[in-house]
Amino acid sequence: MNDIDEINSLEWADWSLGGIDVDADDAERVSIELICCSDSAPKENLGASISCENFIGFSSTGSRDEGLIEDIRIDEEGDIINDSLKRIKHLYDQSPSSFQLLWSCGDAKIINGKWHQLNIKLASGSEIKIACGRIRFETH
Repeated sequence: MNDIDEINSLEWADWSLGGIDVDADDAERVSIELICCSDSAPKENLGASISCENFIGFSSTGSRDEGLIEDIRIDEEGDIINDSLKRIKHLYDQSPSSFQLLWSCGDAKIINGKWHQLNIKLASGSEIKIACGRIRFETH
């Protein structure tokens, strides 16, 4: 089972949001730490992390007073993907059909690729959405 299928198949009701980190050395990665809140969870599975690599958009709505997770879902389409690509293309005034974005380090990044949208819905009703090119999942 790949990482995306594993994330989409898990029941997230016993999990809480431990933290969100944008890597200062690699601004293309957002890491999400998750903590299992279940008393019945084996000790070796008390945490997990989701890494969103080559991210192009981030949205957080509502208050994160409580970090209890209702659901986590990954989709291949979504509003943050669409909005982020439109904004990037507009900012760099490029044709959508052959767009490349040059990052400050000089490496060309192809924007016309496959994207994923990570959707985290908290029990409070708040939502966190991240658009990225690759998602990795790891339990620890």
